[in-house]
Amino acid sequence: MAFLRRHLDRPLRPGLFAPGSGGHSFHERGPDQPLQLLITSALATIPIGIGIAVFKYRLYDIDRIISRTVTYGLLTIFLGAIYFGAVLLLQTVFGNRIADQPLAVAGTTLAVAALFRPARARIQGVIDRRFNRARFDAQQTVDAFSSHLRDEVDIDSLTAELLVVVRQTMQPGHASLWMRSPEERR
Repeated sequence: MAFLRRHLDRPLRPGLFAPGSGGHSFHERGPDQPLQLLITSALATIPIGIGIAVFKYRLYDIDRIISRTVTYGLLTIFLGAIYFGAVLLLQTVFGNRIADQPLAVAGTTLAVAALFRPARARIQGVIDRRFNRARFDAQQTVDAFSSHLRDEVDIDSLTAELLVVVRQTMQPGHASLWMRSPEERR
């Protein structure tokens, strides 16, 4: 603790690490250098450990991170352009008087905020169709099966179709469906 207190309380001065300045140089060996090396090594192991854990246990789904980054980047550009266009349009129509009105700024901000959710959903859909095709196809398959489920009454064909949908969307190693027989239901 004395080491930290001594070095944190010392004011920074020009040439602190320059040789001959009276401060410690990187090349000089002082009594605190082993402790500094130990602290630096301990702090360096934290990001290394996090990196190992991420890659070893697959803690981050990198496709999802990239998808969200692209989505929010495009959303920011889109909403910024809408805001800039609205302000430019209002100044063109009403002149410079509108720039001083807080109501105009608030109205433009609220209009852009109202566009956030629908724009995000639409951009996310485009990104998912483009980059995350398996997830998009799985959603379409489940939607098609649910609409077909309303029309089908034969339990054997529904069972077979359900297994096909599960295999397509989830891609398990093995899929089976257990159902009670009509005698057991009573």
